[in-house]
Amino acid sequence: MRTIILISLFIFLSAGGQPNLRAQSPSSNPAFTEKDTVSTSYLEIFEALTNLQLDPTQVAKVEHLTLKRDVGEFFLEKGTLYLCQPMEGTVSAALFTGKGQFRFTPPTRVEQEQLYRFYETRTLERPFKMLFLLFADSTLAELKRRLTFTEKRIPGEAKSHVEYALKYLSNKKVKFFEYAIIKTFLEEKPNELFYAHFSKNRIKPMFFYINPYAEEEVRFMRRLKGPSYIYAPEIINQFHTQAQYADSSHPAEDDKNELHIRRYKIECTLKGSGLKFSAATTIEFTPLKDRQNWLTLALYEDLEMDSLFWGDGRPVTYVKEKGNPLLWIKGIHPFRKDSMYVLNMYYHGNLIERQRDWFYIKSSKGWYPRHGEYQKAIFDITYHYPEEFDLVSVGEKQLQDTVKGIITSRWVTPTPIRNASFNIGFFDEYRIEADSIPSITVYIAETGHRDIARALGQQGIGSGKDMEKQVGKDVARSIALFQQMYGPAPVSHFYATDIPYLHGEAFPGLVHLSWLTFQRTSSTGLDEVFRAHEVAHQWWGIGVDIKSYHDQWLSEGFAEYSGWRYYHTALLAEEQSDKKFYHMLKDWRKKITGNRKYFLGKGQPAAPICLGY
Repeated sequence: MRTIILISLFIFLSAGGQPNLRAQSPSSNPAFTEKDTVSTSYLEIFEALTNLQLDPTQVAKVEHLTLKRDVGEFFLEKGTLYLCQPMEGTVSAALFTGKGQFRFTPPTRVEQEQLYRFYETRTLERPFKMLFLLFADSTLAELKRRLTFTEKRIPGEAKSHVEYALKYLSNKKVKFFEYAIIKTFLEEKPNELFYAHFSKNRIKPMFFYINPYAEEEVRFMRRLKGPSYIYAPEIINQFHTQAQYADSSHPAEDDKNELHIRRYKIECTLKGSGLKFSAATTIEFTPLKDRQNWLTLALYEDLEMDSLFWGDGRPVTYVKEKGNPLLWIKGIHPFRKDSMYVLNMYYHGNLIERQRDWFYIKSSKGWYPRHGEYQKAIFDITYHYPEEFDLVSVGEKQLQDTVKGIITSRWVTPTPIRNASFNIGFFDEYRIEADSIPSITVYIAETGHRDIARALGQQGIGSGKDMEKQVGKDVARSIALFQQMYGPAPVSHFYATDIPYLHGEAFPGLVHLSWLTFQRTSSTGLDEVFRAHEVAHQWWGIGVDIKSYHDQWLSEGFAEYSGWRYYHTALLAEEQSDKKFYHMLKDWRKKITGNRKYFLGKGQPAAPICLGY
C-alpha cells in the first residue's frame, strides 16, 4: 500500500488535469492592487521557471572551474556555460555542457555507509557531460567573477537539456513546481538554495540539492528506476549542512514549518448514496517565520477549492489545481510571526468512492488542509450525512440529530491531536462495556463482506462467524494489557472500524482495520498481532509521538512488540500452547537478521531503520 501511494505521487509529478485557477478579482476589494493578484505573482513565477531560456548574450568558455557547495564539489574541466535569461530581473539558472566531475562525501558515518550500499564507495566520484543549475545563493556572483561572458548562438541540444531537467521539477498541467524553489522566488529573498541536475547519460541523471526549507537541508539523489515517463528522484543521502555539524554530530532539529495550525472547525457534508464530499473549514493559524508573503497547505489532490476568505470576510488570493496537493495562499501584507490569522475555506471533490456496499475514503487524513507532519491542533468537526449510513470520527461525540433524513453529528477532540480521520458506511455495531477499560464500539461492514462472498461464488456467506466479537475481544484484551504495561488508555471511548483496504491506521480513540481481519482469524496469530498493534498506537505514536521520520521505527517497533506480547498473553490465558508464538518470533528474526535484502528485494541491502519510513 505504501509503495502504491509513493508511485501515485511520482505519477502525479508527470500527469494531471486541466488548469483550474480561482482567485478573487482585485476590483472586489480596494485593498487588493493589480500586483497582488495570482496572475502577476505565483503564475508569473511559475511560467518563468517552467519556460527558462538560455541567454545568447551570456555564454562563457570554461576551463578548470570548481564550484563547491557544502560537501558537494563540481569540477568543470572544459566546456561551455550558458546563463539563463533573467527571471523577475535576476539570473537564477545556468547550464554547463562539456567535461566535468562531481565529487561527494557524506559528512556522517551512517550516510557514508548508506552511499556504500548503492555505489560501494564512501566517496562518490562521477563524470558528467551536462550540469543544470538553479540557485538563489552566491553562484551567479561567483560565475560572473571568474568567467567572461560573450554573445554566442545557443545550440538546440543545450535547449533540450534545460527542458529535460525541468521535467523533474515541474508539472505544467497542474501548475506544480518543486516547493522550495518556487517558494524562494515568490518570497524574493536570497538564501542558500542550490539545485544541480547532472548526468553523463541523459536518462540517468543525479541530483545534488541544498534546500533551506527542508528539515535536513542537503540531499543527494538519482533518478528513480522505472518507466521513462516518471520524472522523479530517489533519495540516497539526506543530512544537515556542514555548518550545523560544526558544533555537534547530532544537530538540533529546527522547525522549518511556515505556520502552526492551532484549531480546526470543519463542517463536512456527505451527500446522496455516493456520499459526495464537500467541506467548509475554518482554521486558526500562527506564522512561524516573519514577513512571509506566501504560505502553503496540503490538501488531497482531487479536492478543488471553491472559495477562500480571511476571518474578516476579505477574499483570499490563492492557487489550488485539481491534481496538485498544494494550496498556495498569498497574504494581503507579509505575514507577521506569532500573530493569529483565520482562514475560511470551501472545497469539494472526489474523496469517497463507492463500490456496492464498500466505501473507499481515498485519503484518510488529507481531506482537510494540513501543514507539516507532526503539528497538533484541536478539531471541532460536524458531519452531515444521510440517515441510512453509520459514521464514526475522532473526538468525543457532542451531539447527534436527524432532520428530514439527514444526520448531523458533532465531534470535538478534548486535546490537540496530530491526525484526524473518520469512517462511514453500512456497519453493524458491537459494543463492549467493562469497568476497567474504555467503552469499545466495533463497526463491521457485514453487507460488504457478503459482497465479497458473492464475488467469490460463496453465496450467503459473509465474514467468518461472529467476527465483530473476535475483533472486539482482541481490542478489549489488548487495551487491558497495555493499561497494565504502559498506563491508562488516553481516551474514554474506543472505536474499531472495518475498511476496504489491506492496511491498518491508528488515530486517537479510533483504529481502521483491514477488511481481511474482519473476514477471518488466521491460525498463525497474525490477526491478533495486527489488531493489538493498531490498538498499541494509542500509547506508541499517539501517546508518545515521534519527533521526525528518523523516530518512526520506534513507534512501529513498540506497537509490533506490544502486539506480540498480547498474542503470547492471549494464548496463555486460553491455556493454549505458546509454540505458535515462538515460531512467529523465529520467523520474524530470520527475516530481519538472516536476510538484509528482505525489504528492498534483490539489490542494495537494507539500510539502518532510522534512515527511512
